Amino acid sequence: MKLGKEIAQIRKDNSMTQEAFGQIFHVTRQTVSNWENEKSYPDLETLVAISDRFGISLDTLLKEDEHMIQTIDKERRRGKRLLKIVIAALSVVVIACASYSDYWYYQKASFEERFESTLARYDFTQMTAIDEAGNESFSGRYGSQQPEGYFFIEPPDFPSLLSFNTTVPDDVQSMYAIINVDGHKILRLYIRPAQTINNSGEISTDFAFTTIALVDSVKQSKDGTIEWEGSQEYRLDEDGNLEALEAAPEADFLDAYEAHKSDIRSAVSTMREMLNAFYASKIARSQSLSLRARVHFLRALFQR
Repeated sequence: MKLGKEIAQIRKDNSMTQEAFGQIFHVTRQTVSNWENEKSYPDLETLVAISDRFGISLDTLLKEDEHMIQTIDKERRRGKRLLKIVIAALSVVVIACASYSDYWYYQKASFEERFESTLARYDFTQMTAIDEAGNESFSGRYGSQQPEGYFFIEPPDFPSLLSFNTTVPDDVQSMYAIINVDGHKILRLYIRPAQTINNSGEISTDFAFTTIALVDSVKQSKDGTIEWEGSQEYRLDEDGNLEALEAAPEADFLDAYEAHKSDIRSAVSTMREMLNAFYASKIARSQSLSLRARVHFLRALFQR
């Protein structure tokens, strides 16, 4: 007997309408009618439920209905393939996340290690600040006294894991140098990366943006921000020379610049050297599970 006729017979033997039968298995009356007229078939889960409800084995329900058996087998194979695809897709996502996480932690550790070693290499020590109560604490900056002046830098925060970035932004890759002019004034040098375009149209980034100013006083606000008061800023080239100006610099600044030109040039060179040591990144190969090994894993998964 065909499955549709078998279902109709079970329903009639139990004196049930199509609607009442459908309510038991959470389907509509039309669905039951389609089953009985073999326009569609119950899924395997519903067949098991019918078998359990009325005490009829699946063998009896499916006996002589080769089409239904083939349909169930086809759906089973399709479900198995779909499960493999879902598992493979999830595996790709998990492996991609794990690979990125490995890479991010490796880059973060490499950056912090490089930063710490560079601090030690150039004899940087913690700079302290004194609050209104007279308490001394770490200011968040590191300073180093060199022959040409005093250099200081504020370590930047490494990008967060969810930022999907492993490069410290250019705008925080900076540092300062201070050259004493006399007992009251200093020359303040500031350097950060700048992008340049060569004759071939290629863009490159180098620590080439450098400014200099004659400072009369320095104040530190409660939030740790340093406030400089003095002359306007002037641009220096890569060698520490003043770039061409539309108007002549202030006399006080020009006198200080000329008197300390040698120290300024040396300081610019040292700052470029230091920043390259702090931030120049070298992508190293991770010691974690290689991408090739993960590809082999996925290939084996699909072949199962």
